[in-house]
Amino acid sequence: MTDFKPDDSGVWWSNQAAAALVGGYHLLFASANPYEAYLFALMCKNDGIAPLLGSATTEQEAIDLITPSSPHKLLCLLVDNIAPDCGVAIAALAQQLNAKSRAVLIVTNIEKLHALAPNPQLFHALCSITSVGRGGLTRCLQALASSADPYIDPALQQGLQELKQSGAPILTAREREILGFVAAGFTNKQIAHQVFIAETTVRDYVSTILIKIGVANRAAAAAWAIRHGLLPD
Repeated sequence: MTDFKPDDSGVWWSNQAAAALVGGYHLLFASANPYEAYLFALMCKNDGIAPLLGSATTEQEAIDLITPSSPHKLLCLLVDNIAPDCGVAIAALAQQLNAKSRAVLIVTNIEKLHALAPNPQLFHALCSITSVGRGGLTRCLQALASSADPYIDPALQQGLQELKQSGAPILTAREREILGFVAAGFTNKQIAHQVFIAETTVRDYVSTILIKIGVANRAAAAAWAIRHGLLPD
């Protein structure tokens, strides 16, 4: 994330400001990077800024932590690497169980924001990973406390504008390949055999593709692929 010691919570936020801003919330952190998850848990333990519900390294871990906690108002700090949908399902569950819960997405790759297209309202703030060590997370919390409007880190503004102007969803070469097989009627198991990856990995790719192109099922994805000439050779 950045070069700092594990107990340097100042990298994340100003302790005095954070204590005032996160009062009343239980914190949930989620990142596929185990070191980031460990760091956040250690910081919360040392500083006691707010109760820590948990620090998850997979989407399922985060969901398991949320489910028993329905009475709590959660502040979810989700790194976009936690799931193919950038944590949309986690944020949705938190808000379903308590409408006062809030979600902040920490963005490591701006191209992943295409995954939010169907559900942008689920995140109350977007913070660039490059801003976290420069007061960016504290500014996110301040914005959440003072306004009902979504907060977008200035460091993300230009990239978001470029994504908006580009129009079409950005699919990786592998995603285009898998979508082509979906359009040809292949099952996940058959696709896995064709491209030499695990069936569960194909499932995750398909989920990401559906979100990126804004369709609800494989049939609609197949129609989209045919329109865009993505059938396999």
